[in-house]
This record gives sequence, structure tokens and C-alpha cells, in this order.
Amino acid sequence: MVLRMLEMMKYQMRTQQQQLIDRLQARPVAPALVPHDTIRQLDGTKLPTYLGGISESFELYIAQVAQYFDARGFAWRDPTLFRRTIAILVGTLKHAAAQ
Repeated sequence: MVLRMLEMMKYQMRTQQQQLIDRLQARPVAPALVPHDTIRQLDGTKLPTYLGGISESFELYIAQVAQYFDARGFAWRDPTLFRRTIAILVGTLKHAAAQ
């Protein structure tokens, strides 16, 4: 009798778990949970680097960064992504520009 009850409980648990899994899989993804800053994959493209030399143009570097992020679909001017953008850009500064 106890074994029969345990088997019934296991069956009910499995059934409930499967129902929950089915409900979760059938539920649409909420728009707020879909990352709006998903970066598309582009082969052969790299972020421009800035060395901070006298002969380099910072404006050209920013224009290249803007072109790169726009091509990848990353909203790099979005204030909510400020920290992420800064972290990405800091990695492109080399030599004198990094100091």
C-alpha cells in the first residue's frame, strides 16, 4: 500500500513537472526580456584602435567606432548601455591613449 502511494506521488510529480515544462516552453518571450542591444556577428570586422599619437585623429576614431557599432546593430549611444560601451571602448585604447 505504501509503495503504491509512493508510485502515485512520483507519477503526479512527473506529470506536474511535464506540465510546467510545457507551459514554459509555450509561453512567448516577453519583449522586455529580449536584449535590444544584441550584437550581430560580422566576419572580418574589428573595432578600430586609437593610439593617441599626434598624427591620429580622435574624430576619425569616433566616426569609425560609430560605423562599427551601427553595422553591428549595437545602440552604443544608449545611456542605459553606458558602462558596457565604455568597457568595450577602453579595450581599443592603446599606448599613450590608454594612459
